[in-house]
Amino acid sequence: MNVLFVLRSFPSCGGVQSITKIIAESLLDRGLNVTVLSCIQTLNEYDNLNSFRFHHLSLPSSVLMSDINIQYFHTILEDDKVDIIINQGVYRDVTTFLYVALRHKKKYKVLSVIHSDPLGEIKDLKYQISQKGFKPLIKRTFLSLYKQRIKSIYINRLKAAEAFSSAFVLLSASHINDFKALCPKIVKPIYVIPNCVNFEDINIDDEFLANKEKKIVYVGRIVESHKHVSRLLYIWDKIWYKHADWRLELIGDGDDLTYNMDIAEKLHLQNISFIGRRKNVVPYLIKASIVCLVSESEGLSMSLLEGMYFGAIPIAYASFSSINDFIINNVNGFSITPYKQEEYISKLEMLMMDVDLRIKLAKEAKKMTKSFSLESVTDKWIDLFSTL
Repeated sequence: MNVLFVLRSFPSCGGVQSITKIIAESLLDRGLNVTVLSCIQTLNEYDNLNSFRFHHLSLPSSVLMSDINIQYFHTILEDDKVDIIINQGVYRDVTTFLYVALRHKKKYKVLSVIHSDPLGEIKDLKYQISQKGFKPLIKRTFLSLYKQRIKSIYINRLKAAEAFSSAFVLLSASHINDFKALCPKIVKPIYVIPNCVNFEDINIDDEFLANKEKKIVYVGRIVESHKHVSRLLYIWDKIWYKHADWRLELIGDGDDLTYNMDIAEKLHLQNISFIGRRKNVVPYLIKASIVCLVSESEGLSMSLLEGMYFGAIPIAYASFSSINDFIINNVNGFSITPYKQEEYISKLEMLMMDVDLRIKLAKEAKKMTKSFSLESVTDKWIDLFSTL
């Protein structure tokens, strides 16, 4: 069987890119042939094309909808004898490209995979209208119309995807109702396949957990849209001076890195580090006692799952439904009422002051990640391929 993943950009920093590499290599190990096609090439100093075991290609023209790109795409389909196309992320520009390129190519099975909260675009409106400037002012003034426009654009994207897709794939069963409520006229089948964690096994025993450093980590893009990283800084502002032996580390890069660094400076925060992007975050997760998020929405958080795998206790706002797929509140982590800062602080300090509680919850966090193993997730993909 020959599988083609189509992404907006690859290789590049991001959860969709990371999970694509993991699943593509796992499918190779199961005997499938895999090609990854990037609509935009974004190779940087962290990436090495020779490190990929699968076939990696990029569209030749920077003009996405150009005839040369569509012809190149058709050539890949024929030369690689592609059986299944995976529309990774269902991004608007890529979906439009596939809609045009596959208009007369009905023989291919296509899976459109949504890697985000189906309501994420709508949830992010609060951030968009809170900004300064003329455009946010217009959005606030005509909020109901703007909200309807955002919703309409997203629905039209999904309708375009449905036109060439055999089925949709969501990351969590908790997303199905939101997806159907948002797009009730979509009739194509919906399947659920979560993301996975894929690291060498590590023994998480009492000694390992007791020797973890007093560190809290955030891993992800440093952006306010969706992630709202500054919330974490304001939380840290309330507690850092009471816990001088603890440290907050933010690992990642993004458009709002400077903005957040300025906030940290204005608040005179101490015991905090902006680490920047790291290709390998494992050394940080192994040392960390707690892994946190303060997002407005998430698909299925890889950073929390990866932290849990290494015995870091997750704490996040319950602002995304899939949080219930892996955090059992007060058992293997904390799911906080959105956006109750005092509740977040209370649970965070509870963990910081009680090593026995940390050991207890960390063991349960590690156990939960077995449900998201690479083997089980790959099985789900292969089972789905066989049903198409």
